[in-house]
Amino acid sequence: MSTFDILLTYTMLELRPSEVFFSQATIKDHFRRGYRTIYETLEQCTNDPCTVDNIPKITVCKKDGKWFTLDNRRLWVFRQLEAKGLLSSISVYESDSIPECKYNTKNGGTSVEILKW
Repeated sequence: MSTFDILLTYTMLELRPSEVFFSQATIKDHFRRGYRTIYETLEQCTNDPCTVDNIPKITVCKKDGKWFTLDNRRLWVFRQLEAKGLLSSISVYESDSIPECKYNTKNGGTSVEILKW
């Protein structure tokens, strides 16, 4: 099954970033392949809010009554934008599970430690 096929089975929701929790205890400060940092992405979205639309949607899953994501770096950017008053909600895909091996938060997903790449 391809990623496209999987996404077709997801439900779209609208949530505040602060309603979504981190599934992992740490995130790297760079997105995949090191092209851009989370800080550069945040700055670009702060300077041009329309660029938020270019960030792929995150996927969330309800666990113990809370929404969690595996897309922790993107969630970090969205939460920062919400805290600045620049973003009130995001469209997300709802999934039915998070692999347990990817769920390692130590504080219920309220925050993440950012690691230098």
